[in-house]
This record gives sequence, structure tokens and C-alpha cells, in this order.
Amino acid sequence: MAINGDVTKDAESALTEAADVLAITSQARHEVYSPRPYVFLEPTTDEERRQLAGIERIGLPPLRPGPARLAPGAHVNIDFRTLLADRPVGIALLGAALSAGHGVAKLHDLMRVFENAFACAGVKLLVDPLTDFLKSYPWDLGYTRDEVRSWIKELRNPATHADLTQARTVLLDPDIEPYLPRVEQAAYDVLFNKRDWHKRDSARLDRWHFKSMIRRDGSAIVSEGGELQVFDQWDHLNVFRLKEAYHITEDTLPDGWRGLDWYGADSGA
Repeated sequence: MAINGDVTKDAESALTEAADVLAITSQARHEVYSPRPYVFLEPTTDEERRQLAGIERIGLPPLRPGPARLAPGAHVNIDFRTLLADRPVGIALLGAALSAGHGVAKLHDLMRVFENAFACAGVKLLVDPLTDFLKSYPWDLGYTRDEVRSWIKELRNPATHADLTQARTVLLDPDIEPYLPRVEQAAYDVLFNKRDWHKRDSARLDRWHFKSMIRRDGSAIVSEGGELQVFDQWDHLNVFRLKEAYHITEDTLPDGWRGLDWYGADSGA
């Protein structure tokens, strides 16, 4: 029983729009989460009803581990406040990005870290010095000019400008999320290791190294003392964040419906 991608996207859009309308009419902050389970099957034929009735559990693949943990950690015996004393705005902006948590808001503040660090903005001015800096890291993390350019032109601009003469589309949180681990990694490297703050040069100080790193393909390099975050905060569809505390039981579903649950599953349904 296949899941139709177009129908799924339509449902995701409808849920998002409904949440936005509720927020606007209530003048309230809001977030949309996936409950457990978050995919439901509705039988439309007698054969599908028989199939679903005979299945005890429908499994999704296990949840992925989260991305590499980038921060040095409080156990590192370095006075980072003194180390970073010449870049207080950079500290504030990366802190704001981490507080934003995800999506467009986080991307905006990560981009402001780069702009403040290199004293420039935009594709024409920022791409080359930022790329040169990232490529100078002692390990090859796969940064290219095309990737850095895409952060600014293909992510930041459509996430910032809703005027479609400025960007071909308007990007929202789910569009941004897959790219954030690499952008955040770059921001950490810039904050800790850029030699001359608020100057448009790419000189590096070799004073702090990642223990866990993220390649361009999304895989991680974990050295001694490094770690992965325990789990990814997003559901398998990478659309909404997962909130396991929200649990929908099958006895509340319409007759014949089944929910896809990942517990005990080791392969897709």
C-alpha cells in the first residue's frame, strides 16, 4: 500500500495553513508538531480493509540519530569568554540562532554571524571569503563555492524576500531544515577560528577543532571525544518536528484506519 507523495504534500500544506490561520485569528505564537504516530492509512477498497484488519502493527524505519554535536562542551578547559572577547556581536548572533531552534529564524541569525564576521553580505561579496575560510579547515569537510553560494542565493534570499521578483519562491521552515547542520557548523568554525573579526579576509587561527563534523552528504565524522546527538528532532518525512508526548491511539481513529508506528520496526511499511 503506497503512500502518494502528492497527497502527503497536500495534507502537510493543509495542516500548516490551518495552524497559521488559527494563530492569526488568536494572535498567538504557534508551532506544528508530529504526534506519535503521525502517518495514518485509510482503506478505500474491501481488499485494503481486509489487509489493514489483519495487520497487528505497521512499522516505519527507526528514527535517525541527530546530527553531529559541534560545540566544545563545558568540560573543555578553555576560557571561551576571553578567547572570543573581540567578537561579542558574533557570540550574540550565534546564541540567537541556537535560541531560534530551527528553520528560517535560525538561518537568518546564522547568516548574520557570517555577515558580521566578514563585514559584508550578499552573493557578490560574502561567498568568496567565506568559502576560502571554510576550505582552510585542517580536515577536508567538503565545502565548495557552489555550496556556500547556495546558502545565500538559494536559501537566504527566498527565506528573506517574499517579493517573488526577488526570489522564485518563498521558503519555509521545512525547506530550510536539511541544510542547517552544515550552515551551523560553518558558523561555529567562523566564530571560534576566524582571525580578524569584522574584516573581509579569510585568515584562520588554529585554536579550536571539531570533535564531530558533518560532511556535505549528511554523514558524520566522529573522532575521539565526539558524539552524535541522541535523535533527530524531525519525523521521517522531514516536515514537522516530532513530539512523542502527543500520542494518538487507534481507538480514536475513524473505523478501519490504521496508524504507522515505528516501535519494533526495522524496515519500512
